[in-house]
Amino acid sequence: MASTISNILSNPGKRLSRYRDIIRLLLKHGHTTLFQDLKFDEVGINRSDLEKETLAGDPESLAEDLEALGPTFIKLGQALSMRPDILPSAYQDALAKLQDEIDPFPFEDVERIIEQQLGVRLSKAFAEFDNTPIAAASLGQVHKARLRDGREVVVKIQRPDIQETIIADLDDLKTIAGLLERNTEFGKRINLLAMLEQFRAALLKELDYHQEAHNLATMSRLLENYDDIVIPQAISDFSTERVLTMTYIKGESIAALSGFQRLELDVDSLITSLSKAYLDQILVHGFIHADPHPGNVLLTADQRLGLLDLGMVAHIDPDMRTRLLKLLLALGENRGETVAEVCLAIGKPLEGYDRDRVIKQTVELVANYQHAPDGKREVGRTVLSLVRIAVDNHVQPAAEISLLGKTLLYLDEIANQLAPDFDPDAIVRKHCSKILSRHLAGSLKPARVMSSMLDAHLLADEFPKQINKILHSLAENKFKIEVDSFNENLLMQNIEKVANRISAGLVLAALIIGAALLMPIETEWKIYGYPALAIILFSVAAIGGFALVVDVLIINRHKNPGRSSLR
Repeated sequence: MASTISNILSNPGKRLSRYRDIIRLLLKHGHTTLFQDLKFDEVGINRSDLEKETLAGDPESLAEDLEALGPTFIKLGQALSMRPDILPSAYQDALAKLQDEIDPFPFEDVERIIEQQLGVRLSKAFAEFDNTPIAAASLGQVHKARLRDGREVVVKIQRPDIQETIIADLDDLKTIAGLLERNTEFGKRINLLAMLEQFRAALLKELDYHQEAHNLATMSRLLENYDDIVIPQAISDFSTERVLTMTYIKGESIAALSGFQRLELDVDSLITSLSKAYLDQILVHGFIHADPHPGNVLLTADQRLGLLDLGMVAHIDPDMRTRLLKLLLALGENRGETVAEVCLAIGKPLEGYDRDRVIKQTVELVANYQHAPDGKREVGRTVLSLVRIAVDNHVQPAAEISLLGKTLLYLDEIANQLAPDFDPDAIVRKHCSKILSRHLAGSLKPARVMSSMLDAHLLADEFPKQINKILHSLAENKFKIEVDSFNENLLMQNIEKVANRISAGLVLAALIIGAALLMPIETEWKIYGYPALAIILFSVAAIGGFALVVDVLIINRHKNPGRSSLR
């Protein structure tokens, strides 16, 4: 508390005004009861004065208010549009349309920043440099240029003082998030401070253009087998932390294509490649373009798809990739219970969660997905609905499911724009099956086999130690076994029955083996030309086997109608 007050007093006017703006936003767009316990005096604000200024908000006004608060909050809105566990779908749709476009900053600042970062005059580094930006966003703006060797490039320049502004905003958000997490159920339920820390780390990475250059190179390598997908390449000699020079991809946003342009394209092939590429990112490589909305996908002059703006990427670990693959396969095969089990396994049950209700609602959702009225299944929207089911039933879903759902939803939107009759769901199901086949084949590689052998060796090494612990517990009378059984007598009867049948089976097997061994031995006593003792043993074994089968299949079933017994 002391440090919070100290931070406020260090710059009371500016910081207090910012706190008021943030809390006003919360009161306007949150439920009043959500914030009734907030102690606004912790940040020096009179609650009653603030509440007089607030009005009920709606999704569109939330997007406008976030945009008015500046770059940090524009990025926050875009991040929240990927979180159906926090916001209803109407708010997600509004924030997904949040435009990251603001007025450009002066060219004098562009020239100054480039010369400071590259250590050379602008005219020396570039043969041509367009003074007018082709795009201006919250974190930077992009200019077209030409290098001295003739290559056409685009240069992304970070806004002046943007890092200081964002860090100050993130500190203010952390203070408010702390208030929410301490005083509201909402803040505790979604672990607000941890979520904000993830957002902070992602945003600060986006401010480092070295990281974006690395992302471009990595994505280009991972998708090198997709000939109809192109990714700009960073030019390292002309790139720094605040300046990024990339190869120029000439094209037009697919969102702006006319109907006549679409008629000239092999749209099915393009959408198929794009869908496979994103499925590979999520399920194979675990390295994902985190903002694949239609505005970041260009149609090039040679009819390829260009992926832009890789400042924000997400990573998924191998175990999570396997579970997401299992979820998509189960969804395509109408196995609703399996889908529910996967969601529960990677989620976090909270107080009051209802497992049966989650499974029931998920089974209904998957059935509706399989029998879509128009025959067109929206896999992205269905995955996001799984997240909403989890939240409504007090399960904190894994963020990776939201990311998967949003990515597939964007692919659905791109498909609708290029070819309204195209069915992305069929591509998802077919490609997921191929990924599974490759995954199973990969498990037989020597390295994977050796890893499994090492695990087995470790198990063998630890097994005697664990047995020793059990024996030690037995010796000290500390070993306990808990058995949850509805009828101990019935259990013992069935165990005895199983033991008797195993014993009978062993005796019959011994008779058969003995008869087989006696069969080639010549004796004077024969039956039908065969050794008599062998025939007797075979006969006894046959009668005993027949009796055992009758007991298992007929007598026991009549004794226990409607119930399967232990055998």
